[in-house]
Amino acid sequence: MVIFKTGIRKKSISLLSLLLVPFLVFTQDVGDTLPVDLQFSGTIKVNTNGISTVPAFSLGKPAVIGILSFNKKRFGFDQYIAFSAEGEPWFLESYFNFKLVDSPKFNFSTSAMWGIGYSHPEVMLDGTLQTIMKAERYAFLIFSSTYKLSEKISISGATYHGYGFPELSIRWANFVSLVGNITRLKMGKSMNASLFPQLLYINLDYQNDGFFVAGTFGVGHQKWPLFLSTQLSRSVAGNLLPDPGFKWNIGLAYNF
Repeated sequence: MVIFKTGIRKKSISLLSLLLVPFLVFTQDVGDTLPVDLQFSGTIKVNTNGISTVPAFSLGKPAVIGILSFNKKRFGFDQYIAFSAEGEPWFLESYFNFKLVDSPKFNFSTSAMWGIGYSHPEVMLDGTLQTIMKAERYAFLIFSSTYKLSEKISISGATYHGYGFPELSIRWANFVSLVGNITRLKMGKSMNASLFPQLLYINLDYQNDGFFVAGTFGVGHQKWPLFLSTQLSRSVAGNLLPDPGFKWNIGLAYNF
């Protein structure tokens, strides 16, 4: 566990600028500089309540998430950068992906992920109550697959097997996810809708577990690279403490 004392907000905003400004500048001319066979894409999301890549967990306040993706044939790399709207770091995650099977109907991939999660508790230091920043590291091995039923409908499944490094309170984490992908359903001449219902199972340290129903519903424009959505997550069974309960947000994503 890495702990930083107060003064955190100025440092966090500086870190936000250092990470996101190059992120935005890089996207301007990337199409002219990358090799032809290297594909690049990205997303910047702003939402009212940050919900993590595993939707059982949330920040509890507005968040900004940036995603950069590079793909070359069977290899891929995804970088996630997430902050609260106040500029406090939330998480960084790096995914290294390889497609073992890549066909028009079915693909199967494996990913190695390295991440850092940040929290900002108040603790007594030198006799005074201070806000600190805790940075905790984790790594996951992920297996995922997608089966395409039609041009607009597919089913995705994934298993996550993770380890929190010795200072982390949770040592082992296992997730199983099943997602339906229903995309680009026409809504008039210029709008379309997409729906991503999800079932999720979580097991922590082989002692505590929980089942969740989750999903994202949103609308986009045929010509504008924007996606307005709401994301939901609800625990339906299990013994996770504290109870994750019900979470939701409204978000706007810019895709490039």
